[in-house]
Amino acid sequence: MLQYVFYAGGAVCAVALIIFAFRGKRPFRTMFVTAFLGLLTFAAVCISGIFTGVTLPVNPWTVGCSALGGIPGVATLLVLKLIFA
Repeated sequence: MLQYVFYAGGAVCAVALIIFAFRGKRPFRTMFVTAFLGLLTFAAVCISGIFTGVTLPVNPWTVGCSALGGIPGVATLLVLKLIFA
């Protein structure tokens, strides 16, 4: 049951991010920059995990959350890892 709550929350966040991106002047550029920075941050966290011990698994969910959420998406993944690990 808790799994469906997370799915619903993720869907609401995804729709909210898309709505906010399309409210600006350049929506596709905004979404591209957000996705690029999120994936770059995700890669930095994965690479720095060798030294810090804090790593995130590389799977479709984490990559999607990083691309869709950008830097706040990666920060959310790190907080969730700290809470549930």
